[in-house]
Amino acid sequence: RRDFSGDDYGPGGRCIDTFAPFTVEASFPVDDAGVLDAMLVRISQEGSTCDLRMKMDKYEPWGDKKRNGLAELSGALSDGMTPIFSYWGKGTTMLWMDGPGADKKGPCKKDRPSRCEESVSFWDL
Repeated sequence: RRDFSGDDYGPGGRCIDTFAPFTVEASFPVDDAGVLDAMLVRISQEGSTCDLRMKMDKYEPWGDKKRNGLAELSGALSDGMTPIFSYWGKGTTMLWMDGPGADKKGPCKKDRPSRCEESVSFWDL
């Protein structure tokens, strides 16, 4: 699933230039019964005239239409979760995630490990 193009997000992107710091906000609104209603993500960048938003309000694990993945995930979230971040950096291929994809609209046409920083920073969690 692609919510925006490589022109919007990626190195030199129109909305989010991944060569500069950007902000990712994730929220998990629930309905009146306390069941996860959606997962919302907003990506923004200081100085940009646009931000990017994604809404996932339907989740069928492994394509099983009989399962309500959001309801299942509600239980795991209420039990408590710890966010995990990883930086794969140099020497790995990431085209499976941010490459052109089947629609040929992904942000990265090829891997460029030499452009990767040695580390990244996360703050305000």
